[in-house]
Amino acid sequence: MIECSWCGSGWNDHPLQCDNCGGPMPPPPGTDAGEPPPPIPRAVPKPFERKIRYSGNVSFIAGAILLVVGVLQGTLFAMIGATTGMSAFVWVGPGILIFMGLLGAVFLVHGRGKAEGILKAFREGRAVVGRIVDVHRDTSIQVNGRSPWAIVYSFTADGREIEGKAQSWDIGAQGRSAGRPVHVLYVPGDAEHSTLWPPVR
Repeated sequence: MIECSWCGSGWNDHPLQCDNCGGPMPPPPGTDAGEPPPPIPRAVPKPFERKIRYSGNVSFIAGAILLVVGVLQGTLFAMIGATTGMSAFVWVGPGILIFMGLLGAVFLVHGRGKAEGILKAFREGRAVVGRIVDVHRDTSIQVNGRSPWAIVYSFTADGREIEGKAQSWDIGAQGRSAGRPVHVLYVPGDAEHSTLWPPVR
């Protein structure tokens, strides 16, 4: 089963393009870099855009949780204080709300900035051919006992060699061997922001 890295649809064969969202599929393992990215501006499938902005954005999710928890806890303490007349609860409620709200806002702003940078690289990034440096399990991250694959790649931009990293939960990532060519998109003037084309899932 081959998964589309744009929308997650599964296909038994290996189509050049996803029949569900229209996104280009990655080349089969062991082949060259595949078809180059289309010219600027590039269209990004809507399901993939939503994943980058929200469902796959760890900072956004953490910020939203902090905001919700802060509002609930702050309101609860304020209500307890108003009901019992205990001034400590009256003061603690707004304090929790302000602290959690500010912390949540920091995460939300960070998540939004990261998402916009990734989407800008996909839509307007300069395309170059890079090379995979290494593929390994990133054990610093664990979700339900699983760790994602880290795909380390390098490319040349602005006269220097730059290294980037992509994470993938797809078992097929281990088929990307070191030295294999890959298409890389980077933002001119800010080459540290780069991504693989097509994206990895």
